[in-house]
Amino acid sequence: MSKVKSLKNHLLLSLWYFCIVSIGFVKGEAGKITITDKSISFSPRLFGRSAVAYKDRMYVYGGKHAALVAHSNDMYEYIFDTPNNEKATMSLVNGTNKGPSCSFCGAVMIDESHMMILSHEYANAWINSTESRTVVRPYIFDFVSLTWTQKEVPSYNKSEENLYYMRAKHSTVLGSDGRIYVIGGTNFFEDTTPLTESYYYDPVLNHYGKINNNGFEYKSIGPTAFNLPDGNIGSVFGRIGATGEYNWYDTMMVLDTKTSTWIKNQTLSSSPLNTIPLKREYIEGATVQLIPNTNFAVFLGTAPAYKDQLVSDNEPEIMMIKRLAGYAKNIKTRDLIPDTKGLIPGNTLFSPWLVSTKFYSRISQKYEDKRFDTR
Repeated sequence: MSKVKSLKNHLLLSLWYFCIVSIGFVKGEAGKITITDKSISFSPRLFGRSAVAYKDRMYVYGGKHAALVAHSNDMYEYIFDTPNNEKATMSLVNGTNKGPSCSFCGAVMIDESHMMILSHEYANAWINSTESRTVVRPYIFDFVSLTWTQKEVPSYNKSEENLYYMRAKHSTVLGSDGRIYVIGGTNFFEDTTPLTESYYYDPVLNHYGKINNNGFEYKSIGPTAFNLPDGNIGSVFGRIGATGEYNWYDTMMVLDTKTSTWIKNQTLSSSPLNTIPLKREYIEGATVQLIPNTNFAVFLGTAPAYKDQLVSDNEPEIMMIKRLAGYAKNIKTRDLIPDTKGLIPGNTLFSPWLVSTKFYSRISQKYEDKRFDTR
């Protein structure tokens, strides 16, 4: 099996798993974590952390402690299949060696047991330092051996070097073609001005390439990029300036992965299914996940406008489902996902999110006639 085919299979397999839990940010019972590791005293709130799922467990890496300047290179394991009916248990991963300290590390699973981030060792440098002008490189964590390795700095066009410096508040997604796409954000050390160019990393060739703007000059702080049914990448939400001016909440930029070019800015959803609206202040740093073999996407980190749209007072206000405009696969919502337990990471700005298949089923059944009927 080719590496690209393996990446595609892993992506499609992992897409089936959903659960709604927010670590440290959801009110009420959903946010409580049982710590089983005596070396840590609390579940830290890490700004800009990255999360992946491996064997039905969530792993959270990096981030910046709220009360500290320095960035972290710790990794935490969250287990949701708990023996004593806890909401989740948490422990520190004791790896063979340490990876780079970073936040907004953009972690993705590149196959069944390896996580990749694009970073460097100078996250704690200052904006005017030489180290801040360093091209990121791939770091790979092996979940079997618990070992970090780093690859050589990828090849790239030297005239575009600053495009490959460390970023913050961007979105990173593993495409169905096996490439890693780095969308939007800001310079990591400046952190206010949106960057107007994005790029991809080809792990087979160990090469960085620029995404062609095609006249759009697409920029976004805190965007959400996700795979579309046709193999392209969609990018939604985020700010276009430092003061709170946002990309329109119901439009989506589309990236053609075959040509590495932004090709259109289209309506995200033209269906009346999007009747659970987004509030403008919640559209930065959300997570979006395509439901495989459908034209539906699940939106997490958003908020419904009205309390009566919640399943119960104990459920997080973070759920929305949209049918993507321009895609014609129509499958009944209640038939989309089997009732199995599993996890998928969220590449969100503020917190890793997971979604429960049972919660998803309850929402789809509750609102199917009015909101989510795909017929």
